[in-house]
Amino acid sequence: MRFQKLFSGTVSLLLSALLVVGCSKKTDASTELAKTVKVLEQAAPAPQASTQQSPNFPTALPAQQVSQALTLLKEGKYTETIVQMEMARYNPNKTPQQMIAIQDAMAAVMSDLYTRAANGDAPAKQAIKQYQENRNKR
Repeated sequence: MRFQKLFSGTVSLLLSALLVVGCSKKTDASTELAKTVKVLEQAAPAPQASTQQSPNFPTALPAQQVSQALTLLKEGKYTETIVQMEMARYNPNKTPQQMIAIQDAMAAVMSDLYTRAANGDAPAKQAIKQYQENRNKR
C-alpha cells in the first residue's frame, strides 16, 4: 500500500515536471517565421491551375507570404503581419506539412503579440483587437 502511494506520488511529480518543461518552451515569433519560410520553400507544391486563374485565391506562394509577414513583424507592422499569415493559412497551394508549419508560426506570432500587449504595446493591442473583430465577422 505504501509503495503504491509512493509510486503514484512519484509519477504525479514526474508528469507535473514534464508539463511545466513542455509548456515553458517559448518560441520567438521571428525565429518561428524564419523556420516556416524554410519549410515552405523546401516542399513548395506547384500552384494549382484552377486556383491560379481565379481572383478569389491568392497567387503568391505561402513561402512568399510568410516571408513578407516576417519582414512586417520586424518593422512593427503587426496588423499587416497577421493579414499575411492569414493569407498564407488560407492559400490552397500548400501541403499538410506546410499547413502545420504555418499554424505553428501563427501561434508564435499571436503569442508574441499577446505578450507585447500585456506589456503595454499599443500597436500590438490594436492588431489583436482588429484580428479578433475580423474573426468574429466570419
